[in-house]
Amino acid sequence: MARPRRPWPDPDKLSLFSAATTLVIVLNRWPALQTPLWTWQGPEAPSGTIHISPQSLLILILAALGLTGTDWVLRDHPAYPSLRSRGLWHALLPTFALDALATLIRDWPMGWTWLFVLLFGLVSVLVILIAEFIVVDPQDPRALWANWALQAMGYGLFFLFTLGLYQGRWPLLARPFLLAVAAWFIGHRLWALQAPRASLGPEGFTLALLAAHWGWALSLLREVGLAPAGASLLLLAAVYGWTQVVMGLLQGHATRDAFRMALGPSLAFVLLALLFWGDGTL
Repeated sequence: MARPRRPWPDPDKLSLFSAATTLVIVLNRWPALQTPLWTWQGPEAPSGTIHISPQSLLILILAALGLTGTDWVLRDHPAYPSLRSRGLWHALLPTFALDALATLIRDWPMGWTWLFVLLFGLVSVLVILIAEFIVVDPQDPRALWANWALQAMGYGLFFLFTLGLYQGRWPLLARPFLLAVAAWFIGHRLWALQAPRASLGPEGFTLALLAAHWGWALSLLREVGLAPAGASLLLLAAVYGWTQVVMGLLQGHATRDAFRMALGPSLAFVLLALLFWGDGTL
């Protein structure tokens, strides 16, 4: 007896999605698009200076491509009609992955390293997109593995996005806002894997506030010797800890048990971050 055929994304749609997003990321490096159209001078120069340029518009276009492109690919899944308004949750990680990739390599010099990271990042986005396609049906035998992959990729993407912010020439005033939005994206997507219909407004607000305040403090510590990788790991420890506590509560664990399960990996991130203190190269 033949095995039932499992749903799989349309390869043509995946190819078009990859081509469109690659074009936007490459255009992001065009010097003519980096000329500021509007500049705001904050209280601290140059960290408080915010520039608006055509490059900023491309980031918004990339986010729009991530949201609409993911929905376009997911429409081929037989269970898609049952998603209703929850389809947005499946688009969060692919969209965030694209923006994290563009943020990470935005200020890198063109070369083989830039090209390798771009290709590796695009493959990672496709892996996330395929995993999101699979978890549309929670009863799919592949859904457990896809769930784990999405969690691992989600935290990895947050680390890379944070690393890009701390390495790049981003305004100090913009970082807390961007980190809050990124943490909110990651947290809500991972929580939706456990409880798709749960309303987690206070938990999401707490996560965004934590990322903004802790991210601001780490930006200041960067001035006294904390490397970008160390700052990113410390922020990841906080975001990982809170998201895992909420996930533990959603799974029915007691509050004390949820905190205990999140504590070990968070402490490991903190200890790893201490290795980068005083090393400003990464």
